[in-house]
Amino acid sequence: MTTENIFPGRAFKIDEVSNGVFNFVMTDSDGRKAETTGLFDESFEKVKNFAFDIEKQISKNWNLFLFDLCMLEVNNGEAFETDYNNQAFGSWYIRLENRMLVYNGKDSCLISRRQLLGNWNDVEELPKSELSYLNSIELLNKTFKK
Repeated sequence: MTTENIFPGRAFKIDEVSNGVFNFVMTDSDGRKAETTGLFDESFEKVKNFAFDIEKQISKNWNLFLFDLCMLEVNNGEAFETDYNNQAFGSWYIRLENRMLVYNGKDSCLISRRQLLGNWNDVEELPKSELSYLNSIELLNKTFKK
């Protein structure tokens, strides 16, 4: 089975190679592959981690990739305000009410913010060097939990 929109910029293919054992392949437009085989849940997370690490290392549009990934993760029907600004070093934000996830393109860091008494306060910050698929999604989920 091949599908799109599971991970930005990658075609996703999954095959059951044995009873309960799956081969996951994510391929980008240049043919670079992230691939693993194993139990479904564990291998699905592992292939997303591999693909994330490849993008982080070689992507020419890293900031846009991260924005698209976060948009896929939060796209649950809620009304989010978003902005991606390529002219501001690829900075972007995703906002819902008094919560916001920001990527500061100049400083290359992902920031969770909350608005209290009219002021935006940084709650947590992850520099690009520390970003992984798992901790970026964890920060996104922490940001938008009520």
